[in-house]
Amino acid sequence: MEERKLGSPRNFKEQVEQMLEKLIVRAEREVPEYGYFAPLTELFPNLDPGSKDIVGKFGLTILKLPEDVTHDPKERYVEACAYEPTGSYKAKMFVAGGYKDEILLRLKEREFVDSLCHSYAVLEDSLKD
Repeated sequence: MEERKLGSPRNFKEQVEQMLEKLIVRAEREVPEYGYFAPLTELFPNLDPGSKDIVGKFGLTILKLPEDVTHDPKERYVEACAYEPTGSYKAKMFVAGGYKDEILLRLKEREFVDSLCHSYAVLEDSLKD
Protein backbone atom coordinates (compact mmCIF):
# COMPACT_ATOMS: atom_id res chain seq x y z
CA MET A 1 0.00 0.00 0.00
CA GLU A 2 1.29 3.43 -0.84
CA GLU A 3 1.99 5.90 1.95
CA ARG A 4 -0.32 8.91 2.16
CA LYS A 5 -1.90 11.17 4.71
CA LEU A 6 -5.19 10.01 6.12
CA GLY A 7 -7.82 12.54 5.13
CA SER A 8 -11.52 12.14 4.57
CA PRO A 9 -12.16 9.13 2.35
CA ARG A 10 -13.75 9.82 -1.05
CA ASN A 11 -15.30 6.36 -1.41
CA PHE A 12 -15.77 2.98 0.22
CA LYS A 13 -12.49 1.60 -1.13
CA GLU A 14 -10.59 4.49 0.47
CA GLN A 15 -12.35 3.78 3.76
CA VAL A 16 -11.15 0.18 3.57
CA GLU A 17 -7.60 1.30 2.70
CA GLN A 18 -7.48 3.72 5.63
CA MET A 19 -8.82 1.12 8.03
CA LEU A 20 -6.20 -1.38 6.82
CA GLU A 21 -3.41 1.14 7.29
CA LYS A 22 -4.46 1.66 10.92
CA LEU A 23 -4.86 -2.07 11.56
CA ILE A 24 -1.44 -2.89 10.07
CA VAL A 25 0.31 -0.36 12.32
CA ARG A 26 -1.48 -1.71 15.39
CA ALA A 27 -0.91 -5.37 14.42
CA GLU A 28 2.83 -4.84 13.99
CA ARG A 29 2.94 -3.52 17.55
CA GLU A 30 0.18 -5.47 19.37
CA VAL A 31 0.02 -8.96 17.85
CA PRO A 32 2.70 -11.31 19.25
CA GLU A 33 4.38 -13.99 17.16
CA TYR A 34 3.35 -16.71 19.59
CA GLY A 35 0.48 -17.38 21.99
CA TYR A 36 -2.72 -15.60 22.87
CA PHE A 37 -3.59 -11.92 22.66
CA ALA A 38 -6.68 -9.74 22.86
CA PRO A 39 -8.49 -9.55 19.50
CA LEU A 40 -7.41 -6.48 17.55
CA THR A 41 -10.25 -4.64 15.78
CA GLU A 42 -10.57 -1.58 13.57
CA LEU A 43 -14.03 -0.28 12.66
CA PHE A 44 -15.29 2.30 10.20
CA PRO A 45 -18.78 3.73 9.68
CA ASN A 46 -20.96 2.97 6.70
CA LEU A 47 -21.23 6.30 4.88
CA ASP A 48 -23.57 5.04 2.14
CA PRO A 49 -26.99 6.62 2.71
CA GLY A 50 -28.65 3.83 0.71
CA SER A 51 -27.54 1.07 3.07
CA LYS A 52 -27.10 2.82 6.44
CA ASP A 53 -30.32 1.22 7.67
CA ILE A 54 -28.80 -2.24 7.00
CA VAL A 55 -25.15 -1.80 8.08
CA GLY A 56 -23.97 0.75 10.61
CA LYS A 57 -20.28 -0.19 10.73
CA PHE A 58 -17.78 -2.45 9.04
CA GLY A 59 -14.76 -3.90 10.79
CA LEU A 60 -11.75 -6.13 10.55
CA THR A 61 -10.42 -8.19 13.47
CA ILE A 62 -7.20 -10.15 13.94
CA LEU A 63 -7.69 -12.91 16.48
CA LYS A 64 -6.38 -16.13 17.90
CA LEU A 65 -8.92 -18.93 18.06
CA PRO A 66 -9.25 -20.85 21.35
CA GLU A 67 -6.92 -23.80 21.91
CA ASP A 68 -9.77 -26.30 21.58
CA VAL A 69 -10.34 -25.03 18.02
CA THR A 70 -6.72 -24.73 16.87
CA HIS A 71 -3.66 -26.05 18.67
CA ASP A 72 -1.10 -23.96 16.75
CA PRO A 73 -0.04 -21.13 19.11
CA LYS A 74 1.30 -19.09 16.16
CA GLU A 75 -1.81 -19.23 13.95
CA ARG A 76 -3.80 -16.00 13.60
CA TYR A 77 -7.02 -15.28 11.71
CA VAL A 78 -8.53 -12.20 10.11
CA GLU A 79 -12.28 -11.78 10.29
CA ALA A 80 -14.36 -9.23 8.36
CA CYS A 81 -17.51 -8.00 10.13
CA ALA A 82 -20.58 -5.96 9.31
CA TYR A 83 -22.66 -4.59 12.21
CA GLU A 84 -26.31 -3.57 12.16
CA PRO A 85 -26.93 0.14 12.88
CA THR A 86 -27.89 -0.73 16.47
CA GLY A 87 -24.68 -2.71 16.88
CA SER A 88 -26.73 -5.60 18.23
CA TYR A 89 -25.91 -8.14 15.50
CA LYS A 90 -22.99 -8.75 13.24
CA ALA A 91 -22.33 -10.88 10.22
CA LYS A 92 -18.78 -12.15 9.97
CA MET A 93 -16.49 -14.25 7.81
CA PHE A 94 -12.86 -15.31 7.87
CA VAL A 95 -10.85 -13.59 5.14
CA ALA A 96 -7.26 -14.62 5.93
CA GLY A 97 -5.20 -16.86 8.16
CA GLY A 98 -1.61 -17.70 8.94
CA TYR A 99 1.30 -16.66 11.10
CA LYS A 100 1.80 -13.00 12.02
CA ASP A 101 4.21 -12.22 9.17
CA GLU A 102 1.91 -13.95 6.65
CA ILE A 103 -1.10 -12.00 7.93
CA LEU A 104 0.77 -8.69 7.68
CA LEU A 105 1.89 -9.46 4.12
CA ARG A 106 -1.69 -10.34 3.15
CA LEU A 107 -3.09 -7.13 4.67
CA LYS A 108 -0.57 -5.10 2.64
CA GLU A 109 -1.40 -6.73 -0.70
CA ARG A 110 -3.15 -4.39 -3.12
CA GLU A 111 -5.63 -7.06 -4.23
CA PHE A 112 -6.65 -7.67 -0.61
CA VAL A 113 -8.47 -4.33 -0.62
CA ASP A 114 -10.66 -5.47 -3.53
CA SER A 115 -11.22 -8.86 -1.93
CA LEU A 116 -12.23 -7.19 1.33
CA CYS A 117 -14.65 -4.84 -0.45
CA HIS A 118 -16.29 -7.90 -1.98
CA SER A 119 -16.45 -9.62 1.43
CA TYR A 120 -18.18 -6.58 2.93
CA ALA A 121 -20.75 -6.63 0.11
CA VAL A 122 -21.48 -10.30 0.88
CA LEU A 123 -21.79 -9.53 4.59
CA GLU A 124 -24.12 -6.61 3.88
CA ASP A 125 -26.32 -8.91 1.79
CA SER A 126 -26.44 -11.42 4.63
CA LEU A 127 -27.79 -8.72 6.98
CA LYS A 128 -30.61 -7.87 4.55
CA ASP A 129 -32.38 -11.15 5.33
